[in-house]
Amino acid sequence: MISQVILLFSIFFILSFIFFGIYLAKIKDAGKKKWYLILYLAVTGVLIGLISCLGFIEFTKLPLLIFIAALAWLLIIGILHAWLFEKIIPLENKNFGQIFFTTAICLFGFGLVILPFLFYFKNPFPRLFFLPAFFFIAPTYVIIAFNNFIMIPGKVYKAWAFPAPGTLTDPTDNEMANPIIVNFEIRKQCADSRTVFKAKAPIGMDLGKLFYFFISDYNSRNPNNPILIEDSNKKPFKWSYYQFANFIKGKVHLDAEISISENKIKENSSVICERINPS
Repeated sequence: MISQVILLFSIFFILSFIFFGIYLAKIKDAGKKKWYLILYLAVTGVLIGLISCLGFIEFTKLPLLIFIAALAWLLIIGILHAWLFEKIIPLENKNFGQIFFTTAICLFGFGLVILPFLFYFKNPFPRLFFLPAFFFIAPTYVIIAFNNFIMIPGKVYKAWAFPAPGTLTDPTDNEMANPIIVNFEIRKQCADSRTVFKAKAPIGMDLGKLFYFFISDYNSRNPNNPILIEDSNKKPFKWSYYQFANFIKGKVHLDAEISISENKIKENSSVICERINPS
């Protein structure tokens, strides 16, 4: 068993130096800060190595709360490392660089965890003690995943230009079939709060066309309090449309150039209509 611990100890330290060497070779200016990196690796590795104190308790008698505390300790160190590393030693770290250096620290730290079992405790090293390693590494992967996520460009949603009066043809009988009731939420004036308007929405009619005829009809019947469709320069506003699906999906943008059914607008659902200032 002692020979197995020696083998594990040797493998961990050798792999740690290999990963650290690759990091120095691949990351720009890392070689110039080699000694700072070595000091950082050593200090963080020692903090990881403190969980070797669990060896003072026979593994089969180890209280669960103490083991959970060890997991929490590694998680805290992992979070601090993911957050502070680039602030303490500013380098142009790419994702693979962060992964390689974090792995080097983890391997070095667990080499130190194994060391007391070889020279002091004289006990077999419990394999379950490797579990905290994932808690140290996980925050770095979370940070990398988050940074990659926020770099994904947002989808560009096409704004719908309100047509000039009389430019759209009257709806056909087919377009007027199978109407449902929807709620348009519109600000009559730009600074107003939203007003809810109920409208009959034939499921085969394009959303933009329905909106055009709804606005035209409403403004013709309410000339003293119309829904604003032009800016101060008489340029028509463009509009965007969306719904709130649920907490997970959040805002779902709608396409004004496809039908109510294709937009998956349901009976009594709300469609929020927002002006976009003309450019």
